[in-house]
Amino acid sequence: MENDFSTLPVRSLLDWQTAYPRVSKVYADPSAGLATIEALFAAHAQLGIITDTLLDHYRWKEEFLDRNAELIRQCGTAGLEHPPA
Repeated sequence: MENDFSTLPVRSLLDWQTAYPRVSKVYADPSAGLATIEALFAAHAQLGIITDTLLDHYRWKEEFLDRNAELIRQCGTAGLEHPPA
């Protein structure tokens, strides 16, 4: 798969904070990391795209948005409901 995407620039997520509660009885809980839906939202936001519906069925939506309100503002995507045309 790496060869298929070798021409694309490498991207990294900023320091987003998860709202997903982690409790593992087997492994140490990671100090950082996002739920998959949180990572998708963060990637869209950093690219300037937010859809309000992406997190509609995510149980910890409001907490995630509250914890990351400043990053959302920094990305310039606060209030966007649909990707730019």
